[in-house]
Amino acid sequence: MGKIYRGSRTHGGSVQVFVVSGRIETTLPLRYGPEPNGVRHSPTGFEVGYQGSGPAQLAFALAYDVLQNGEQAQRVYQSFKRAVIAALPSEKRWEFTESDLRDILADLVAAHEREAV
Repeated sequence: MGKIYRGSRTHGGSVQVFVVSGRIETTLPLRYGPEPNGVRHSPTGFEVGYQGSGPAQLAFALAYDVLQNGEQAQRVYQSFKRAVIAALPSEKRWEFTESDLRDILADLVAAHEREAV
């Protein structure tokens, strides 16, 4: 079974994402990805519901975690932000399976490759 990604707003107001893999639950790191492929958009954390720096940071972190490929994540995270992260409700919990995200990201990778030709 794959991972489950659960996000919600904390009492302090920030967005936190938990990654559940089997019986292990961890948090998705804010600064994620190996240099030079790391993305440093938001020093204050993840966000959802609009197209700013916090949603960009979350889009990259999720793309990198699912794809396990910094170059692919770098190419598609802005499209992923616009298509998915910006549409997430800012005050409600949300959840994705790894499989769902893999399908979405595969479509975005394929679209990016078609555009590059």
